[in-house]
Amino acid sequence: MHCVFGLLQLFCVVGALLVIVPVHQAAPLEPVTDVLDNHCECHDRGKAIDCSDLIQDGADTSYLRIQIVCHNLRSAEPLRALYGRLRSAAPNSPIVVTINGLAMKALPARFFDGISTHIMHLNTSNVSEFDDDVFRGFETKVLDMKTNTPVAPPLGAIKEIPKLGSLMLHGYKVAVVKKGSFSDDLTTLGLSSCGVHRFEEDALPRGLVLLNLNSNHDLRPEGLQNVFRKLAKLRSLMLKETAVTIFNKDLFMGLKNLISLFLVDCNIKQLDDDVFSTLPKLDQLYLGKNALKEFRFILSTNVSNLNLDDNNLTALDEELFKELAGRRLRSLNLNDNGFSDVPTALQHLSQLGSLSLSGNHISKLNWSAFDGMRKLRSLNLEHNELILIEGQPELPELWSLDLMGNLLESLHGSLKSLHLGSLNLAANRIEKLPLEELPVTLRSIKLEGNPIHCDNHSDGDFDRELFEKIAILVKSNHGAPYRDCVRFAY
Repeated sequence: MHCVFGLLQLFCVVGALLVIVPVHQAAPLEPVTDVLDNHCECHDRGKAIDCSDLIQDGADTSYLRIQIVCHNLRSAEPLRALYGRLRSAAPNSPIVVTINGLAMKALPARFFDGISTHIMHLNTSNVSEFDDDVFRGFETKVLDMKTNTPVAPPLGAIKEIPKLGSLMLHGYKVAVVKKGSFSDDLTTLGLSSCGVHRFEEDALPRGLVLLNLNSNHDLRPEGLQNVFRKLAKLRSLMLKETAVTIFNKDLFMGLKNLISLFLVDCNIKQLDDDVFSTLPKLDQLYLGKNALKEFRFILSTNVSNLNLDDNNLTALDEELFKELAGRRLRSLNLNDNGFSDVPTALQHLSQLGSLSLSGNHISKLNWSAFDGMRKLRSLNLEHNELILIEGQPELPELWSLDLMGNLLESLHGSLKSLHLGSLNLAANRIEKLPLEELPVTLRSIKLEGNPIHCDNHSDGDFDRELFEKIAILVKSNHGAPYRDCVRFAY
């Protein structure tokens, strides 16, 4: 709708240049940039359509998921006008507002007066000054603010927003988090890329459930001393891309209900065996992109999901995995390490359901390496150097197998006995794929990027039975070069 109006105004401007109109008859035209920049539009978040025409008197609006999107606002009028119309037509529908930029250096008092949203996404990259009452008269449950200008956020004004439960700040300047900066009603707080390096005592609300401190590159363990001792309700803690490199178990003292911990890309080289022993409910541990060579610390936890991708692992301790046998570990990510073989120590993980070993240097796969892993449902071996698969698997629960980006020329019948539903063989070197090599349970297959040819049928290479069997599977994956094969199969 706005695009149509913009085009009409553009035609008017062109016409004005071609036709001489007396000054007293010509109304001043609003610049085209006003329509393009200083405007708001309505979308239905579920259907990704303009919902302006759907808002009519008496219409059923209960199903609408309204989102207002504004671009480079120079005033609040476009937002207020559209919000007022939508709120009149749909008084009970939750509204999400996204402001993709403000064309002003200072935000005045009561800029959002009268606006009540479920979620507000606010980009203030051009703003360098906030009035103390900028959020006076505004209500929201979730406020997500970001900037690429390192200015101090209006914490005093934010603290006064009624009903605010979740606050995410990204890119602002908050070197020291001071006591009283945030409302005690907050349950979610994000301070990513804010230059945080220290917290005052009792600076964080005790009711926090999620805390995001990612990408504060000068944040060290000494800056976090005693910060978590009163955060007994915290369930998720994110410390990605920080300087939390060397620490002991006292750092996390008080987090008795923590479930998820992210220590990704922190240059961690070694951890004490008992470093996570003060986290009795820790279930998901993410330690990717570090420099770990071993992880005996896992014995002091009861995690079910362990992510160790992109470390310096080249082998696994057999005795360690014997001790892990029967534990709660259900998902293990060992992507992008230095394994040249599938570690036989994995056999002891009889309860494991998901294993990922992509991006290693494994050239030969012998199914015996997985003996004992009878509950494994998902196995990812993509982007290795596989040229050979040997043996017969004893994996009765395996449903998803990813072998994409290897060097396989044939399957040698090694998958037939599996009960696979999903198989990814894309980007290998397979020229022929006999039907009898595929599991009868297969529901989805990816074959694109293999040198399979089916356009020359005179030589007898075209396997019509195969393509009639898997045509619908390949078709669902849009897998060239099988498009032509599928066409000929019907």
